[in-house]
Amino acid sequence: MTTVHVLHDNALVRAGLSAIIDQEPGLGTIADPAIEHGAADVIVADYPRGLSLLASPDGPAGTARPGVVILACRGREGEIVRALDLGARAYVLQGCGPRHLVDGQGVVDSDSG
Repeated sequence: MTTVHVLHDNALVRAGLSAIIDQEPGLGTIADPAIEHGAADVIVADYPRGLSLLASPDGPAGTARPGVVILACRGREGEIVRALDLGARAYVLQGCGPRHLVDGQGVVDSDSG
């Protein structure tokens, strides 16, 4: 099972993302911001948290950092380029459909658990 840590500053968005992802076979979520990031295979985060994660060193005790998917409300080219240059697995706009987030943008791919 691929574990997805949902990190978003808006509780309603966090709950919605968790509900969408939890409906998918083979996916499960962690929505508690206090949980260690290393417990997940993928992190879906808002833009500020995602950039902070991408700019930080690898995970705890030298473990690899999970893939980071940025979920953002704006699609400004400079912000997208910055996130991808820092290593984001994907940059998804909040207005996209659920299938786009789950299938097409990095939550599920060959590199995930």
